[in-house]
Amino acid sequence: MLAQRKDTQPGTVVALTADYSPTALALLLALLDAGCIVSLATTAVVGQKAELLRLAEVKTEIIVGGDDEVVIRDVGYVVSHTLLAGLTASRTSGLVLFTSGSSGKMKAVVHDAQRLFARYRTAGRARITIPFMLFDHIGGVNTVLQVLASGGTAVISPNRDPNTICALIELYRVQVLPTTPTFLTLLLLSDFDAYDLSSLECIAYGAERMPLLLLARLTAAFPGLRLIQTYGLSEVGILRTHSEANGSLWMTLGGRGVETRVSEGLLEVRTESAMLGYLNEASPFTEDGWLKTGDRVQVSGSYIRILGRESDVINIGGEKVYPSEIEDLIASMPHVLEVIVSSEPNAITGQLVRADVRLSSQETREDFRRRMIGFLSDRVPAYKIPQRVTLATRSFQGSRLKRRRSE
Repeated sequence: MLAQRKDTQPGTVVALTADYSPTALALLLALLDAGCIVSLATTAVVGQKAELLRLAEVKTEIIVGGDDEVVIRDVGYVVSHTLLAGLTASRTSGLVLFTSGSSGKMKAVVHDAQRLFARYRTAGRARITIPFMLFDHIGGVNTVLQVLASGGTAVISPNRDPNTICALIELYRVQVLPTTPTFLTLLLLSDFDAYDLSSLECIAYGAERMPLLLLARLTAAFPGLRLIQTYGLSEVGILRTHSEANGSLWMTLGGRGVETRVSEGLLEVRTESAMLGYLNEASPFTEDGWLKTGDRVQVSGSYIRILGRESDVINIGGEKVYPSEIEDLIASMPHVLEVIVSSEPNAITGQLVRADVRLSSQETREDFRRRMIGFLSDRVPAYKIPQRVTLATRSFQGSRLKRRRSE
């Protein structure tokens, strides 16, 4: 059907706006097979859709509704960007993903779909999995393609509420849950132990930094369950990892066709599955083809540990503060449910440290601030102690099931 339509011919940029469903997945595969360039979006990005369609130079949009009803409409943009024009000229299928990272700025990533999806030609073990990351997220794409390639089963959740996810695990004997640390924080606060989760073999966490205390709590709450740290970027796909231990944030990174190196403390990756480039940003590649990830890491032998995004590092009069270090300390304080450490401009030091905290107690901001300063003063230098503190009443979970410092 798609091959017979003029608006889905090879080289056409088609926006697929959908959430997980058999129809949406069939359309994705059919469009790629037809040689289209597919720009993925979910129905949750209504406020940004016009800009995403413009950036991707979309000619046709296919919308899959909640009842699996399909609507096809003309958008009308003509391809002009060199990356898209190259795919169109060669009639090579492509994929456009939008990523905001931790900064909140949207970037349009262009992939050669055949290169990106080459890894899924080898079938893995068939398992029952809940695709948790959104349909337009590289982690979500990775999950469903792994499930399809291995002949596994995808259990689609109507929402991402902890009780709903637990009920689905119990009902369908789910084995794998790929998710985010933010969701796992909410899971531990829920009535998860009221459900039979014995079928669960693995929780794969990624998309944001895992707090050490949360990892320790998960290890204690789910003894015997494999906790796997994943690493992936919209720019290169999901890479193979191996954790040093179940409760460790140290991991090896690589896999077939993947090279890694650390330059001045920052991780760089070179792989054939890397993107062609951005539609709206300068190239992040070195002249010899290494992608500068922007992730600052520590190295111990063959293992690395992600400290955080270099763009998140706070500069206090020339001294560097890693938000993750202060977040882990504050998170270990009694009654702290969630914490985000970020920066604010300061006329004297350039920046100051800010902490947004959600508490389980009715403590006032001033009382908590005094308690926090007393707790941190013996543990870190004074310049690392947050000068600005705000108390939040709601979870920091955003629309993409992870925290963003810009929020």
